[in-house]
Amino acid sequence: MVGFYDSGVGGLTILKEVLKLDPNFSYTYFADTQALPLGDKSVEFIRERVKNACIQLFNIGCKVVVLACNTASVTSIRHIQQVWLKENYPDRQVLSITSPLLEISELELLLYKNTPGLIFSTLATHNTGFYQYEFIKRGFLNLISVPLSGLADVIESGDCESIKNIIISHATFQKHNPEKIKYIILACTHYKWAIKDIKDIFPNAKIIEPAEIVAKTLLDYFKRHLEFNSGNKNTQKSGFIVTGDDKNFNKFLEEIELT
Repeated sequence: MVGFYDSGVGGLTILKEVLKLDPNFSYTYFADTQALPLGDKSVEFIRERVKNACIQLFNIGCKVVVLACNTASVTSIRHIQQVWLKENYPDRQVLSITSPLLEISELELLLYKNTPGLIFSTLATHNTGFYQYEFIKRGFLNLISVPLSGLADVIESGDCESIKNIIISHATFQKHNPEKIKYIILACTHYKWAIKDIKDIFPNAKIIEPAEIVAKTLLDYFKRHLEFNSGNKNTQKSGFIVTGDDKNFNKFLEEIELT
């Protein structure tokens, strides 16, 4: 059984793609809604939430936990893999989603490197400087990082009017002309739920989000690492853990038919 961690509904976009490719995939999805909005918290707070979730998922039988959250990935994965796992769970693994996003962006935006683009993320992800550094290293010199504080939170609550207002207010603060933006990279899994609004505001931008490529990368990983194979999938029950209010979370589950 594989664990998925996210602060709420963002990681469901990845889980849905995984189940398209493998309907019998056994999982437990950990929605840490009690910590929302995760992207506005400190690195120390985020790491502790991630560790606590991993412990719970390991205790119920998950051999691998996927951080289906960019904020959790960029703030925590190095410490968790290089220190925490080695000291506490050397036979378990925690994976991030950063590499697939970088790979798909570089592949699909090959012709866009010299054109103006934006990368949307939470404030915590933005403050690490991780994606800014990685994309500059790959030649994206006209890519500007824009933190959309509060967007994941209003997506969770279903506040459609605020979704568009936050995108407009944050993404235009540097006086970007929306029509001149050629591509936008979504470095938060929640933001896929706002793609329609993003396209309405930036009509000429190619939108890059990693759910499909993350799902493929994850299943390829398990083919290569048989030590994490849980055996007969049909004996494993899939399910959800929600740390806070689950009303809105359950609405999303119904919408994507995971209930």
